[in-house]
Amino acid sequence: MHTRIGKYIHEKRIEKHVKLKDVSERLHITVTNVHQKEKGLRKFTLQEVVILSDMLGFSLDEMKEQTKE
Repeated sequence: MHTRIGKYIHEKRIEKHVKLKDVSERLHITVTNVHQKEKGLRKFTLQEVVILSDMLGFSLDEMKEQTKE
């Protein structure tokens, strides 16, 4: 599941032309950490997902629907 969430967030970030650096600064984590989370190697925390939903303009319900198995 976290792989799908990471991919979804990656797609939204690219769609909005937001750089990894901007996300890392907003989440207070490294660029490498963001990259690993987008690739599904690490998990986004709920707090990070909430911040990103605001930053990238998606709802948690939308993300849940789009990342269903």
